[in-house]
Amino acid sequence: MSGAVPPMLWFLFWVGLSVGVLSFGFFMAIIIHRGNMKVLEILRFYAEKGIEPPPAVVEMLTRQTGNTESGRAGREIGQKAGNFTGLLVAACIAGGIAWWRMNEGGPQWVVYLFALTAAFWVALAIRFLLTALSTSEK
Repeated sequence: MSGAVPPMLWFLFWVGLSVGVLSFGFFMAIIIHRGNMKVLEILRFYAEKGIEPPPAVVEMLTRQTGNTESGRAGREIGQKAGNFTGLLVAACIAGGIAWWRMNEGGPQWVVYLFALTAAFWVALAIRFLLTALSTSEK
């Protein structure tokens, strides 16, 4: 048996990986949505009675939804780190395509296009990494 993996197995791997990642994203969105709906239910209870919720309840709900100053700073750092990771993956893919086309032959403009795209995405990724590292948590 040769060391080559049949194309069907690669197809199944990538489809399975895609379905797994999408499922995880939908699961997390559902969890966050349910938590936010419980917060709205508590606030609706106070609104129907026509009273202001006690400060302790407001503070607890604010912490639960992550709308504190440190929570916002953490989300900002996380978004920048996520952008860094995504751009780095995209740059690696573009660089791989450029390398592949360079070794296999073909039009040079394809190699240059993907090499320049990879370099651009690496520069953006470095920018997001540096801004994520320089963002302070309050």
